[in-house]
Amino acid sequence: MEHDHDKCGDISPSDTSSKEGSKVGSHQIANHQRASSIDDLDDESGRPPRLSEGFAAVKLVLFHNPDCKDLTIGELLKSTYNFSQANIIGCGGFGLVYKASLPDGCKVAIKRLSRDCGQMEREFRAEVDALSKAQHKNLVPLQCHCQTGDDKLLIYSFMENGSLDYWLHECIDRGSALNWSARLRIAQGVEHGLVYLHKVCQPNTVHRDIKSRNILLNENFEAHLADFGLSRIAWIGFLGVSDEIGEERRAGD
Repeated sequence: MEHDHDKCGDISPSDTSSKEGSKVGSHQIANHQRASSIDDLDDESGRPPRLSEGFAAVKLVLFHNPDCKDLTIGELLKSTYNFSQANIIGCGGFGLVYKASLPDGCKVAIKRLSRDCGQMEREFRAEVDALSKAQHKNLVPLQCHCQTGDDKLLIYSFMENGSLDYWLHECIDRGSALNWSARLRIAQGVEHGLVYLHKVCQPNTVHRDIKSRNILLNENFEAHLADFGLSRIAWIGFLGVSDEIGEERRAGD
């Protein structure tokens, strides 16, 4: 099934200050241009709506990265220049994604969920719940999140080489960087990530949106699966699976 985020791409971080970033800079600009046209931007100013009052006082909910323990909302605002369009690196089905360079030099990708989605609360809880439980070297780690009122932020690890989609379809120099050995390692990484989600992660998780745009590459071109907001949680019961996937497919039917 095609989702809204297919129109503008998914999380595709790029580092324009590095050699790798120069290769994916055009991809970042293209994503920026596409993202700027979606409904998350304010109609009058062309900028994302301001955060709710008092948001800077909200504490981040941390997961498995102690390096983020002192991170504040104020630092996130500063690192994205108050969510400037210049920092947009992609857009998903539920909001924009920004690149942020934190005071300690660490780079993260911040997904700011849009306010006008009818099921935003459900999708936010689903993504946070799934990612907080799913810890594997071939998944994009969720470092922390925060929420107040209509504002919801998800902070992920930054993937230096963007999406596999870029390297397959847009990069002019893809032959040297994405040779057959690299492609095999990427395919194996995707396989390992999916096996973990399907058989190890509790509850078992079905991604249901695997494509090159949702496969992100770190500085070593290692594959990381992204975009769990649209995934479906598969609760394996006595005789079948839960309604999260559908009633039409049950054991014995």
